[in-house]
Amino acid sequence: MKNINRIAIIGISGTGKTTLAKLLSEKLKLPIIHRDQLIFLKNWKLADEKKIEAQIEKDLQKDKWIIEGYIHPASSIRLQNADIVLYLDYSAFQAFFGAIKRWLSHRGKIRAEMAEGCIETLDFDILKTILKKEERHEIEKLVAQYPKKVVRLKTRKKMQDFVKKYF
Repeated sequence: MKNINRIAIIGISGTGKTTLAKLLSEKLKLPIIHRDQLIFLKNWKLADEKKIEAQIEKDLQKDKWIIEGYIHPASSIRLQNADIVLYLDYSAFQAFFGAIKRWLSHRGKIRAEMAEGCIETLDFDILKTILKKEERHEIEKLVAQYPKKVVRLKTRKKMQDFVKKYF
């Protein structure tokens, strides 16, 4: 794919958005904007939503980036400014096992993209949100606005094949 300098990676929790962002960043030499880094301050304290969105708007003015992370209605600007939107639209079970795998890999540690004191945890509410795909409704409303930009990848294998073929 030519002239792809701004990539948005979206999907429900546990789908591997950060992992894909890191892979594409290495291949394409694009900087990553981790939304979780903006949302969570030291020890899981939540940042002010207006400040988060202001920082994202500022970052999106740059010519090159990959942005990944949780999506909600205020996130439309990410999709609007992206050259391509990679939607990791995995089943609830794939996302569930992805979240378990992440927790097993990082439990008791702080992931590189997280703030100080944000030790990896996994609780019933997160797993319930994943299994019920509660985040999906908001994502679907947003991707419907940008059908020509969205590449919907339904499995990890299809995502890997897509990356190999186009990047």
